[in-house]
Amino acid sequence: GDEKRDFVEYTSLGFLGSPHTMVTYTRCMDSILCVPLMVDAAIWCDYFVNHKVSKGDAARATAYLFKVPEGEAKGVDPGFFHQMSELEKVLEKTSGIELTVSKKRKIDEVDSESDIIAMGVKKGIISEDQAAALRGLK
Repeated sequence: GDEKRDFVEYTSLGFLGSPHTMVTYTRCMDSILCVPLMVDAAIWCDYFVNHKVSKGDAARATAYLFKVPEGEAKGVDPGFFHQMSELEKVLEKTSGIELTVSKKRKIDEVDSESDIIAMGVKKGIISEDQAAALRGLK
């Protein structure tokens, strides 16, 4: 395979809120980059077998691991976050726990500006006066 190079900065807050930046430079062959994906696939497949997940659900849930999803995963939206939501749906089904990203998905499903404005008021992000002003902009 060909060689890949990557330069990444990770910034976090350290002691007393001081920024801490760590820089990594990675240079490796393609085959090395795929190993974490293979490990993820093995872990998920083990989980799905132990939780009796259908092969269709398992295929859709692991679509994010593949460049071109095939079989029952064919047609899963190619966007990473859409693919992760497929994994999330299966995990919610098997665990019975609503995951954090699903809550975001429900917010994303709001279909009109007025609903978004109402949600902002309900969550205390904007006041009623600000909501009225925003509604007046339509």
